[in-house]
Amino acid sequence: MNFAKWNIVHPFRAPSSRKNDDPQEIGRSSKVIIDGSCLVESAPSYDKAKAKFDELGKNFPSDLPYIITYEGKPLGAICQECKCRLPIGGSAIGGIMNHATSKLHGFNVEKRLHGNNLEEISTSRVRARRKAMHNPSKSGPFKKFQNEKPRESSPVEDERAKASEHSEPEPKKKSKRRKLAPAFLAETDTSDLRANITCLKTTVDRPRQSEKDGESSSITETVSERISADISEKFTDINHQFDQKIKKQRDQKLLVNADLIGLRNFYGKRLDTLEQISENQKHRLEVSNGQLRELKAQKDVSFHEDNISLANLEHAIGEQKEFINNLTKLLSDAECKLEDQKKFINNLTGLFPCVTRKLNEQKGLVDSLSSKMENSLKVQKETTTNLSELMENILKGQNRRIDHLMKQLKNLENRRKSKDVLQLHTKNELQAFQVQIANLEQKISGIQHDANKKSF
Repeated sequence: MNFAKWNIVHPFRAPSSRKNDDPQEIGRSSKVIIDGSCLVESAPSYDKAKAKFDELGKNFPSDLPYIITYEGKPLGAICQECKCRLPIGGSAIGGIMNHATSKLHGFNVEKRLHGNNLEEISTSRVRARRKAMHNPSKSGPFKKFQNEKPRESSPVEDERAKASEHSEPEPKKKSKRRKLAPAFLAETDTSDLRANITCLKTTVDRPRQSEKDGESSSITETVSERISADISEKFTDINHQFDQKIKKQRDQKLLVNADLIGLRNFYGKRLDTLEQISENQKHRLEVSNGQLRELKAQKDVSFHEDNISLANLEHAIGEQKEFINNLTKLLSDAECKLEDQKKFINNLTGLFPCVTRKLNEQKGLVDSLSSKMENSLKVQKETTTNLSELMENILKGQNRRIDHLMKQLKNLENRRKSKDVLQLHTKNELQAFQVQIANLEQKISGIQHDANKKSF
């Protein structure tokens, strides 16, 4: 989860990677970090807690900042020194000062500063905490033993007790015993402690039979009190460490849940974006399908017009064929008439020999005219035959091209990317067809005009 725009440090960041271990930097920086879970609308206000932590930072400037979190529960603060979560909702905010002045918290601060070769900034609260840490405890839970039996005091002890009442109190001697480090207290085996308690009990329960035994017993009691106090401190530290581990696991679980919520929100936004993209693509596909349908309708209209023009061309060719057939019939009739005229001329030559010369001249003219007519008719017939074959081939080619174009139109739905190229190709072919049709119409009109001239 990225909370960079709120200047928030994620609680998973290890304390050793922070740059505020420098005392000068600590004094200038805030003593509280607001987690992203506190920025939701349902989270309560953390202003009071923030002011309390700022005041705490002035009293203990060398301590690491606390992290204020909210996970569907009252507000809590994570102590980066002790790795534990503290409730700060309502009246529980007052317990923060007790935690900051506790021995366990002080030991953790000293351990971190000593490991980084840093010195703790001294204030009145820091000096009081340090003094409480290094002074021996006054009492502990194992100071009094339940199985200890009362013993009778000897006369020598009574005299010493009376003398001590009238004498001035002796100053308490400072213990020269070395104190155990917190890490050593955490690793101490409880079986050794139970053995020490058993030995102390047997030592205390022994009967005092002489003055020498009485003096040794008083020394033993003093030692036993100190050992019992140390044992109580050890058990207290063990309990603190056990609670610390449980709280650490709980805090880690809360932080993992926060990360999971962040990931869920992130992927939810990603899914919304993908759905929007899919809707846009669907809309574009519908628009392209509409354009393809319009293009297909236009192609159908143009093909229908081409079919009509081809039908008209076929009808004109049929009429031309009928005209040629009629013309051939006329030529055959003219040949018959010429034969009749030849016979009539032969008869006339037999009857009128003087007219034969003129008839021969006319015959030559008629023969030349008939030969010219036959040649022109043959040429027209061949031209008409070639034209009909050409028209049939053109019609077949156009039909094949129309079938090919229909197939291309069927495949056009699967080839949306090549629709512009296909449209251009189709337009070019239609233009070529129109040019060919215009040329054929011109040829047909020319042939008809020539035929009309020759018939006249």
